[in-house]
Amino acid sequence: MKSSYKIKIATSIIIMLCFLSMLVVDVSVHEKWVSTEMCVAGGLLALLLYMWVAFLRPVWRLDTLVVKDLMGTISKIQIKYAEVDKKCEEFIQEGNNQFAIISDHEQWITEIESAIHKALGSAEESRGHIRKNNMLNDETREVVANLRSAMNAISGAATSLEGIVTMIGEINKKTDIINDIVFETKLLSFNASIEAARAGQYGKGFAVVAQEIGSLAVMSGKASLSISSLLESNTIQVKELVSYIHDRIKEGEDATEACNRVFARITEGGTHVASTIENIVGFIKSQQNEVRNLDKKMNNLFNAINNNKGHFNCIHDNIQEFIKDVKKIEEPLSAMQLIVDDGLQISIETDDETDIKTDIETDIAMERGIFDDTEKEGNENTIARGRSIDKNEEETSAALLSDLHKTVLLSPDERAKEIVKSYNRAIKKSQEENAREENIEVDDQRFVDKNNTGT
Repeated sequence: MKSSYKIKIATSIIIMLCFLSMLVVDVSVHEKWVSTEMCVAGGLLALLLYMWVAFLRPVWRLDTLVVKDLMGTISKIQIKYAEVDKKCEEFIQEGNNQFAIISDHEQWITEIESAIHKALGSAEESRGHIRKNNMLNDETREVVANLRSAMNAISGAATSLEGIVTMIGEINKKTDIINDIVFETKLLSFNASIEAARAGQYGKGFAVVAQEIGSLAVMSGKASLSISSLLESNTIQVKELVSYIHDRIKEGEDATEACNRVFARITEGGTHVASTIENIVGFIKSQQNEVRNLDKKMNNLFNAINNNKGHFNCIHDNIQEFIKDVKKIEEPLSAMQLIVDDGLQISIETDDETDIKTDIETDIAMERGIFDDTEKEGNENTIARGRSIDKNEEETSAALLSDLHKTVLLSPDERAKEIVKSYNRAIKKSQEENAREENIEVDDQRFVDKNNTGT
């Protein structure tokens, strides 16, 4: 509101100066006070002042807003890209840390693979030892089986010895028959001797024969007794030998049975150990495959991180180049802002000025005693219209900035054309706002006149 009043006052003064200059020209021409060239120069100067107030000042003010907004936007872009650049550097550092971690993991994986190879070799060696033990168990079983066969043969021999004992018993029975024959022979020899004695002279030869037969019978009896004694002794020895053989065979059978049970347990344990080792070998091989897959994944991760590092290095370089380009743009804009600030210190206004004007009008109304509800409503409407105008100015600046932001990606010629179009639209909108302000001022004047009439 205050700026529009200034513009109107300046415009009125310039128009008055134009009329005065025309009057001075007429008078000077007739009275010869000044030359015609000086009058024309004064008129042109007044015309330039009027153009400054009416046209160039809004454009200059718009340039000021554009430059300030561009500088603010460039500062924000620099801050954002600095943050992105910092994040890129942090990511690159994190990538380097991950490289170190992956290198440690690769060394750890290599050590695990070496340990797995050693464990696999030990498992294969243990499996070979178990095969050898199984072969030894089989050979030992064969030896035990042969021993059992030999013991069975000895048992058969003992059974044969029992048959010999039976034969000895039969022989002993035969010796009893011989003893009976010897007894009978002795009896016959004795009877023959008696008969020879009865025969007298004629029985002497028969007595000698009977005596010899008796001697033979005695010798046969002695031999029979000796044979019986030997047979009894042999029978006792053979029985003892057979009993001893049976006892030893029984012990051997028990020992071979215990050996078979022990070897069965050993074989069962070896089979279980072999199965366990097979499972361990399978588990080690699966772990080896998992470690290989993990190694491949770690290599893929390493390559991916390396690629990302390259991309972020490229982004980092591009950001640095972009920041340099932004700084190149910032330098002329800073110079332009200094020029604009030097020429437009008068045109800077804030919302506080509108509030001050509102307070002044309110104080004047209170002094006059006409601050009723109707005037309060009018003042509020005036304040709302002023804020609406300020909002429209902000929207105009934002629209212009949006157009300028859109032209950043265009070529220089197209960008210049777009900027000219944007300025033209801004000037047109500024003129519309000036006309709107004039209508508002007319409404305010009518409202004041109405209140004065009512008072």
